Formats: sequence, C-alpha cells, structure tokens
Amino acid sequence: MDGLLRHAAWRRGVHPDAGLLLLDATAPDTERRFDCIYSNKVLHHLTRDEVRASLEAQAGLLNTAGLAMHSFWWGDKADEEMEGLRFVYYTKESLAAIVAGTGFETVELERYSEMEADDSLLILLRKLES
Repeated sequence: MDGLLRHAAWRRGVHPDAGLLLLDATAPDTERRFDCIYSNKVLHHLTRDEVRASLEAQAGLLNTAGLAMHSFWWGDKADEEMEGLRFVYYTKESLAAIVAGTGFETVELERYSEMEADDSLLILLRKLES
C-alpha cells in the first residue's frame, strides 16, 4: 500500500515524502496528531460498532477543536455484502446515534447527491473539549 500512497501523492503534486499515512480505520495507530481527519465512503464498510470505535480513536488523534468529516451511503435498508465487501447504510438518525458519546459534537449532518439524488450523507464533527 505504501506504493499506492506515493503514487496518489505524486498525482496530486504532493511530494511523496509529505507524510501521508496509511492507517487502519478500526484502530488508527500513530503518535501523530491532526487538525482534521477525512474519509470518503470508507467507514461504511465497517460494522456500526467498528465505526463507533473508529470515531472514538479519531477523537484521540485530533488536536483541540479538531474536525472529522466522513461520507456514508444513505439508506434505511439492511446491510449488504458485495464482492466480499460490507456496505452499511445510515440515516441521519442512525448515524447521529453512533456519534453520540464518541468525543465529538455534530457540526453538520446532511444528505447530498453523489450517484443518485440524496444517496449519501456527509457528517462534519468537532472534537469536544476534554
């Protein structure tokens, strides 16, 4: 995967040694601290319990008032598995319930259109003061 990160950095005009990290979304293990953590349609492959654990870990990696922004597929249907990948769908209410108690406050939680009308959710979180 290191090669993938180097290629992605090069394609975006970022020096390959700029400090991109490959972290496990369920248990990010690093001593570094961040102002912001972002993912686009990554966390929806985790179980709801894994998403909660990931958010708790992310809060621990963020500087004071740090932000986390993630996107998910919207839906109130049952979880699916396609080609060995789990897809978990969320409504505003179900995602807000997972965020509760993770060390974040929700700044914004909105539906948006990616492939179809209103098929996605975007959540912007701010780390709570300790």
